[in-house]
Amino acid sequence: MHALFRVDDPVPVPPGQSPFRTRGLYYDRMLARLRADVGIPKLLDAIEDERVRAFASQKFSWTGWYDAFPAKPISVAAAHLLGKDFEEAVRDRTRVGALDVIPSAFRLAFRIPGPAAISQHVAAITTQMMDFVNVEIEEATDKQTSGWGRGVPQYIAPHTANTTIGFFGAMFEMRGGREVRGSYTEVVKDGQRHGYETVAIRYEFTWQ
Repeated sequence: MHALFRVDDPVPVPPGQSPFRTRGLYYDRMLARLRADVGIPKLLDAIEDERVRAFASQKFSWTGWYDAFPAKPISVAAAHLLGKDFEEAVRDRTRVGALDVIPSAFRLAFRIPGPAAISQHVAAITTQMMDFVNVEIEEATDKQTSGWGRGVPQYIAPHTANTTIGFFGAMFEMRGGREVRGSYTEVVKDGQRHGYETVAIRYEFTWQ
């Protein structure tokens, strides 16, 4: 895990009150998978912060916007229950969930054939799911793509980085890519937004 990433710090603001939002689709599918894998009562018991427990107990609308910060402590508890490293758990669960929802929720990315075509839609897909990431594509070829996600609050950055790898890895896979590999290669501080320190994260994806 990168030196700028931490997963043991408490939410810096009561859940529901941060200015950074993610779609309810993410929370709904994450909790649906965890319901099947470990059970919601067990998950809630593993979440130390009672405010986060209350947040995770609500019903999430796929199209609604929700505070992004609680996703990290929820995922920390899930990783512990699954007996996995935080990064591995977030990537794996996001990939599995993405394989379920991509065909129906992200049809636009399937209109142009080939994995490389996804790069044309990365910014739109990211904006559709998170309201705080600015995407910059560096390179897009038939076998790889790279780029930056900027303006990510440092608190949620470990979760955002691994969610991005899991989600787009699944998308490249579903578009015909074989042996898809994704990683973050650089993380640098890039200022503040709404009083929160932010970072820029560089990603690389390759496939056959």
